[in-house]
Amino acid sequence: MLDKPIISSEERITEAGIDNSSAKLFPIDTILIALYGQGQTRGRTGILKIPATTNQACAAILPKTEIFESSYIQYWLRSLYYELRERNRDGAQPNWNGNMIKKIEIALPSLSEQRRIVAYLDALQSKLDALKRHQAETAAELDALMPAVLERAFRGVL
Repeated sequence: MLDKPIISSEERITEAGIDNSSAKLFPIDTILIALYGQGQTRGRTGILKIPATTNQACAAILPKTEIFESSYIQYWLRSLYYELRERNRDGAQPNWNGNMIKKIEIALPSLSEQRRIVAYLDALQSKLDALKRHQAETAAELDALMPAVLERAFRGVL
């Protein structure tokens, strides 16, 4: 999960698998948060845009559309990413658990205010994504520049 909408999955579970296990099928707009993982994984979030199950490595926050906008909660959790990673459960592993997630306090303004905040942050995220794409393109151009300069220098063209 990289703080993006989840629109597909490489792995699937059958209905029989769901029926014969403790797996739960979560509805669209469920917020997922990674409880553990290497590198930057722990604390990353996603919002289901398809019904899906998860493994025990994720906590699920079910949508309550009369109370909150799922995207608002996800942005809130993203804002706490570094702070929450500093908190560790007792023991050798810095993993989280469901109780830790339940203790996170979230400010809940009115739904209309949540939607206004989400619209603003979505627009900002869109601009950020465009800047990242431009940066990647520019980096590729800069990477190609040095070999071209070196070639010209060694041919005596500079």
